[in-house]
Amino acid sequence: MSRTHILKAAILLIAAALVFQELILPSRGLDPSWKLATQYGLLENIDFGRYLIISYGPLSSLTSRLFHPATWGLTVAFELLCVLIALWPIADRHWNRQVIFILLVCLLANHIYYMNDGVVFAAAFSAFLLSLLGRRTASLLSAVVIGVLALAKTSFLFAAAPLFVLADAFGLLKKRALPLQTLTLFIAMTVAFVIAGQHLESLPLYLRNGYEISKYYSTAMSLPMDALLVMPFVACALALPLLLAIRARQMRMDEAAVTLGGRYVLPVTALGLIWLIVVMYKASFVRFDPYHYYIGWNAFLFILPVSLLTTWQLTAASIRTERLDSALILAVVAIFLVTADVPTWRSGTGGRGNLAEFAVERMADKFNSVTSLLGWLRPGKPGEEEQARLAALNRIALRLPIGRETVDVYPYDIGAVIAAGLAYQPRPTMQSYLAYSPYLQQLDLNHWRSSNAPDHVLFNLTDIDGRLPTLALGPSVVELLARYDAVDTVGRQVHLRKRSSPHPVAAHQESSRALALDQWITVPNAPGKVVLAQISLKPTLLGSAMAFINSPPELRIETRLASGELRRNRFIAPMAELGFAISPDLMPLLAASGRAEQSPLPGLHDLEQITAFRIRGAGVAAQAFGAGSVSFSVVDVQDR
Repeated sequence: MSRTHILKAAILLIAAALVFQELILPSRGLDPSWKLATQYGLLENIDFGRYLIISYGPLSSLTSRLFHPATWGLTVAFELLCVLIALWPIADRHWNRQVIFILLVCLLANHIYYMNDGVVFAAAFSAFLLSLLGRRTASLLSAVVIGVLALAKTSFLFAAAPLFVLADAFGLLKKRALPLQTLTLFIAMTVAFVIAGQHLESLPLYLRNGYEISKYYSTAMSLPMDALLVMPFVACALALPLLLAIRARQMRMDEAAVTLGGRYVLPVTALGLIWLIVVMYKASFVRFDPYHYYIGWNAFLFILPVSLLTTWQLTAASIRTERLDSALILAVVAIFLVTADVPTWRSGTGGRGNLAEFAVERMADKFNSVTSLLGWLRPGKPGEEEQARLAALNRIALRLPIGRETVDVYPYDIGAVIAAGLAYQPRPTMQSYLAYSPYLQQLDLNHWRSSNAPDHVLFNLTDIDGRLPTLALGPSVVELLARYDAVDTVGRQVHLRKRSSPHPVAAHQESSRALALDQWITVPNAPGKVVLAQISLKPTLLGSAMAFINSPPELRIETRLASGELRRNRFIAPMAELGFAISPDLMPLLAASGRAEQSPLPGLHDLEQITAFRIRGAGVAAQAFGAGSVSFSVVDVQDR
């Protein structure tokens, strides 16, 4: 082996080690709960086509990094494979000191803040690029890895599939090559789905559910963004495909370049990049928080050097061009470093005032990840981690004397019952905030009506992001009130027990009426009954375009209680289409925090009525949403 090969191998290993993130243990909370639940679903062979609906799949541990003795080896392996695939397109070119310096700078800068979703997007791009370059074996092997990762998170599939279709079309038209990359992606995903213990007929449902989660994500999960923080990424990212297109027009064709597809490779690469930039943008900035912000940057700091180094090879670039590109890469890294910690300063999550000191500290942490990775080679390490995992489960376990009767948790802290070894019976959208489309709410409604509904529910009527709490529950609220009795409180949750037979239910549907933004609507006065509001508020063409690019304007719902109290919550229009409880105020009945600790569980007659509501929107909301409608159903859950 030559000195050059040894040097390349060393840099690739350093890159993989820097990328490595230590595996984590179970804990309480929203994110830890879905990580534990999806891992539980894999181990218990729960059908991911019908239950545990989230953007993650049965192999979520590959990216969530939740330790389990049965999966930790695959998790470590895929963390390393992704970075190797991300750098694969440039592995066969000559690496001089300039190339090595650029790669090391990008790697070190990238890992000041690192989220491993980013490297998967970069790996998908590199697999696409390998196919364009005619490196068939490498591209197909990479497609296999991405296909398996599609079972970790469906958005990886939605990012990669259009790229691979484009690569196959290019290969077929320009090189008469068989279009195998997309096929390989789906075959790998299908085989992995079956190996993961899933039924083949559930795969279309898994993909359908993932599409539904992605389709409504911008509308339901967005957080207000700071445009000044978004612009550096947008400008840098969009400049890259533009630069590739310019280089394609200026390229000096040599024999190797002609063999590789000549001037067509770079424009097609630029086209694929535009799609991937849209995906990375939405992954990073729709839910604008310190976690998501870095995903796009992480991917881009892999993609940028790989793209430009490949361009040098295709265009037989001059030394002057290479130096200019190197300066551009360093400028992008500088922009990232300047803005890297701003989101944590803004959010109050521990950002430092001295960015230089913070960068040194973070890089030191990442160098420690090298020793962390090597630690997994020690024979006793997995056993020690398993003992720590069991201790962590014991700390968060919620003991409930229900034997092997089934239980679900609403809205999302399901990890506690899994940790206790209780018979967890999930509803389709396993965490309430995910029930943000009519299709997903209908799945939940069908579940509560079926024999698969759990024997017990630990319930707390709340939601994320200040949403109106009853929105996510939708029409299922009637089934819960009819089929379950509140028997106790457990911490902040109400313990609901399934009845042997449901309460009789009678419903009266009122006629529909027009609804406009900022218009007060009177709610029917129905003491002792539940009033459901079905609201249709569809986006206009402008609203749909805003949702595709980023997110539509945020809507708020104001509700007026009989006492005169005015409450304001976030309103997600698609969550209201099937109907939700607008009156009475259900908090004292379905949220333990809504009443004094020792007070008796109230009935519907004891709850305060909501007399009116209106929906408001800021900015261009009036232009983003068309004329709407509202209808009410008055539901009598008898004997409540």
